[in-house]
Amino acid sequence: MGREQLGKYLWQNGLLERGQRNDAIPRVEHHLWFGDREGDSAAIRIANDQELEALIFEWLQKKHNGVCRHTSKANCQERATVHQEIGQVL
Repeated sequence: MGREQLGKYLWQNGLLERGQRNDAIPRVEHHLWFGDREGDSAAIRIANDQELEALIFEWLQKKHNGVCRHTSKANCQERATVHQEIGQVL
């Protein structure tokens, strides 16, 4: 599965395995900003970095599928990690 397809798949289905969160965030972020080559975007209008951060954090909370112990705890440090990882990509 290519980078674009993986971002789309993760957005729709969530994390697949332990240790995937750090790699998944930039892939999902790319999907949300740019869509994919087939022209199939996430169909979400994102106004700014803060909105993107909130959307990805919400996605992690809903779709961590029990494979991310940090997200399972839903602690404040997780939000800081998401903020840091998004900042590295943008």
